[in-house]
Amino acid sequence: MRAQQDYELNVKAEEELKALMNHLMHQDEILLQIVNRLDRGDREMKRLARRLEEVLASNNETPAPKPAGPERPPISIPAP
Repeated sequence: MRAQQDYELNVKAEEELKALMNHLMHQDEILLQIVNRLDRGDREMKRLARRLEEVLASNNETPAPKPAGPERPPISIPAP
């Protein structure tokens, strides 16, 4: 009788442990997906930051473009 109760208790405990392990494995998969998504986002942000730095550096090295169109001579107003 006592052995039967111990056996049933052990079976129940094993089932609970299996359910807990399945739950933890599922959470582990979700966490790995989140980490991978964050890693991809981090790499993209770093790529964009490098690109921005390159553009800013090239803008600092080149002179500002002149406005388009023909240059007009200064207007002189005759003195009264």
